[in-house]
Amino acid sequence: TCCFTGEDLTKVSVIVADVNDESSLLKMAAQTRLVINTVGPYRFYGEAVVKACVASGAHHVDVSGEPQYMERMQLEYHEEAKQKGVYVVSACGFDSVPADLGTIFLVDKFKGDVNSVETYLQSSSKSEHKGPSIHYGTWESAVYGLAHAGELRPLREKLYPKRLPQMLPKLKPR
Repeated sequence: TCCFTGEDLTKVSVIVADVNDESSLLKMAAQTRLVINTVGPYRFYGEAVVKACVASGAHHVDVSGEPQYMERMQLEYHEEAKQKGVYVVSACGFDSVPADLGTIFLVDKFKGDVNSVETYLQSSSKSEHKGPSIHYGTWESAVYGLAHAGELRPLREKLYPKRLPQMLPKLKPR
């Protein structure tokens, strides 16, 4: 029994899907309207799920914070997803929510043009462990992201062949 809803969970079916088995992903995506993908690093495990969702017409949401993955998915699947009316949304995780909400608040309340926003996030834990703590998947994503940082510029040049306008006033580098 679910402690939040009181519903009998024995009647909830379990769908098994494996990123190395395309047919299992297609079968999974065909059974739902929305897939919430929380399994990274997405550079290794994400594209197969996005591909299956778009092919099956299921929306896809993930908690990725991996720019190379997110922008590659946009480059590869945007047109097909748009034609099928499918949303592929990344960066819906905890890390991005405070920055997104803060930026929306700032744009809404600030009287003038916002051309740059710097954010700072501090988290704490009541754990007895006093050192830094990070989930292995997050660490792995960060390591691979930095190791492949050179992939971003070519991806962005393909995504945005026409340069975006320069924001003014130009900010001084720090």
